[in-house]
Amino acid sequence: MNDGNKNKDRLLGEPHGTASNRLKKMILFSLLVKAGTNICFQCGENIEKVEDLSIEHKEPWMIAKNPIQSFYDLDNIAFSHLLCNSKASNRKIPRLNNRGEKNGNSKLIGIQIEEIREKLRNGYTSIELAKEYNVSESTIFKIRSNLRWKYN
Repeated sequence: MNDGNKNKDRLLGEPHGTASNRLKKMILFSLLVKAGTNICFQCGENIEKVEDLSIEHKEPWMIAKNPIQSFYDLDNIAFSHLLCNSKASNRKIPRLNNRGEKNGNSKLIGIQIEEIREKLRNGYTSIELAKEYNVSESTIFKIRSNLRWKYN
């Protein structure tokens, strides 16, 4: 670290990068409040404090067909209470490793999850899909639960 950065850190009482990110979040929150869009995507209530603000992806970008595009897609971005976002992430699609595997045995990749979503929309049952994709019914339930926001 160069002397300029050390001096910035010392003057701010924290790393300059941390302070910059905090400032960006404060600016974003201020703009959301002014625009009246400080509404939680998960619970629908107002986000009252900058400390409660989180940015989330409506659809998980890590399992998308094109993760980079999904990550930066502003139409896939929402704002939530930090707590609501945290609770929702526990209900979303199962975590996959870098080979598209869950717990080392089920192999669901982004395109298969999209297929399952489409089949759920078309009336397939969780039991049918669990057998077809060799996953547990709870995995199908998690995928089904992630669809609920689209129907509200």
